[in-house]
Amino acid sequence: MTFLFSECCARTNGVRRLLSGTRPSTVRLEAIAEEQRGASGANLWHDVGVPRSSRRSRELYVTCASLAAAALLGFYAKRGYHGPASVWIANSVGGIFYVIFWCLVLVLLLSRARASRIVFAVLTATCVLEFLQLWHPPLLEAARRHFLGRTVLGSYFDWSDFPYYFIGAALAWLWLRAVGRR
Repeated sequence: MTFLFSECCARTNGVRRLLSGTRPSTVRLEAIAEEQRGASGANLWHDVGVPRSSRRSRELYVTCASLAAAALLGFYAKRGYHGPASVWIANSVGGIFYVIFWCLVLVLLLSRARASRIVFAVLTATCVLEFLQLWHPPLLEAARRHFLGRTVLGSYFDWSDFPYYFIGAALAWLWLRAVGRR
C-alpha cells in the first residue's frame, strides 16, 4: 500500500513539474510517457505497483494458454469437427488457427520482437509453405507422408487458403496487441 501511495505521489509530482515548466530528468519523462500509454488501454499488462517480472510471467502464462487453445482448436477444426460445413472447416478455417499458433510460438521464442514483425514473418512463411505445395521433390513428399509433415507443410496447393491466412494473421496481431506485445 505504501508503494502505491508513493508511486501515486511521484506520478503527481512528475505531472506537476511538466505543467509548471520545470524539466524533470529524461528517465522520468520516459516513465511518465510509458504510464500514459498504459493508461490509454494500449497495454493490458500495465499495472501500477506490479513488478515488470510479474507482468512478463502473466504474459507468458496467457501466451502459453493461448497457444494450447489455438492448437486444440486447430486440431479440432482439422480432424474432430463433423458437423455442418465440416469439409470447409477442415480445409479452410484450420488455416486461421495455423497462423495464430505459429505467431504464438514465435512470441515464446522471440521475447522482444514486435507483434507486427512476428505476424509478418509467420504470414510470409505460411504463404511460402503454401507455394511449396506446388513442388514435389522426394524429400518433401517423404515428409508429407507423416501426420506432422502434412500438418506443417501441407499436402496440396489451394488459392483459397490465402484469405484464411490473412484473417489468421489479423486475429493474431490483435491478440498479441491485447496481451501487451507492441
